[in-house]
Amino acid sequence: MTPDRTGRALAAGALLLVVLSACTTIPKGLVLAPQDDAIARTVARIAARTPARLGVVALHVESGRRLAWNDSESFEAASVVKIALLAEAAAEWREARFDPDARWTLTEGAVAAGSGILDEFDPGLAPTNRDLLRIMISLSDNTAANRFIDRFGREAVNRRMEALGLPGLKLVGRIPDAKREPDRWAPLGRFTPRDTAEYFRRLFAGTLVGPEADAFMREIFRTQRTKNRIPRLLLSSKESSWAGKTGSMHGVRNDAGVLTTPKGRFVLVVFADRIPDDDRDGAAATRAMGEIARAVVGGWSATLPDVTLPPAAAPPLVPAAAPAGSAALP
Repeated sequence: MTPDRTGRALAAGALLLVVLSACTTIPKGLVLAPQDDAIARTVARIAARTPARLGVVALHVESGRRLAWNDSESFEAASVVKIALLAEAAAEWREARFDPDARWTLTEGAVAAGSGILDEFDPGLAPTNRDLLRIMISLSDNTAANRFIDRFGREAVNRRMEALGLPGLKLVGRIPDAKREPDRWAPLGRFTPRDTAEYFRRLFAGTLVGPEADAFMREIFRTQRTKNRIPRLLLSSKESSWAGKTGSMHGVRNDAGVLTTPKGRFVLVVFADRIPDDDRDGAAATRAMGEIARAVVGGWSATLPDVTLPPAAAPPLVPAAAPAGSAALP
């Protein structure tokens, strides 16, 4: 789409927001800065179509525009908890305590229940830690996630999140093993939309763990295969891209990440829980995620200038120098 056509489409979308949202009440706690009643009412109208509880954060990085709704409330993270595991891996790699190229051997007992691809392979497969991190994010592989939960430990991951200033990101459980306890699902993580958004904001600013480690993580998030939630209505242009992580459990559908467009970078987080049993696949919540993201991004983009972003850095091949006294690679 040419710039002129893009501008006309965005202007038309902004006008539609005003028309459709004029009579909708803005719920208490839905905050935009700067205030934009048209976008707020549209988000409220979309959210009203699903009985799920929603937690929403949208942030335009370059301008500072922000939308927040239930952002400080705690939600089941489901597989979004894997972003904390990736950050711990990158931080320990930066400290020379984790080797992304070391190999791990798959065993029958290590296969986890639920999503992934490692359950399709015979025992004896020996992927690298880098491979495991990639499929943990791109394919939401649960066996890979359990490998890192066991490798790092819950306490270490939670200490890291607190040290990074993200106490709202907590790992609380482990994914059940496919052979021993495939149906014994328990809470996996408790995340706030606010700290999840801050994680991605700092990651794409290169200020989360460190420039090299953040580049390593960004490249992995860009491999995300599931794009049918937040970004599903926003990727028609080749100039737009998505990097993020989804999560699903019974009654839960989540998505979080960064949309990059000619208008800049949009950090977008939508958590949905309390999804009723008569919507087992979470279709209403999934539709709401995409429509809310389109309303916010389209509404803001209509008045945002185009920006020139620095080129994406390639993932580093070797870790940064380890601090004095750091532990040797395992």
